[in-house]
Amino acid sequence: MSSGIIKPKDESSEGEQVDKVYSKGEHVGTLYPDVLVNPDLLGDAVDGENREHEMSLWTAVKTHPWACLWAFTMCFTIVSLP
Repeated sequence: MSSGIIKPKDESSEGEQVDKVYSKGEHVGTLYPDVLVNPDLLGDAVDGENREHEMSLWTAVKTHPWACLWAFTMCFTIVSLP
């Protein structure tokens, strides 16, 4: 039975496509897999995410103005398309 996860393929020097072998519990496509292994880094990441979720709207806008501008531009573009 397939899990529906497409595993990335490595290209060897001969141009062949070879599937990576993943052990049980390894996360496919994780950007920073060392964070998932180190409990201190994982705790810091969770604390940072919780602080962002506790921010008010105005605090988030003052802290991340470019992210807000990008989000507004994308939403406005999508809504304004016919």
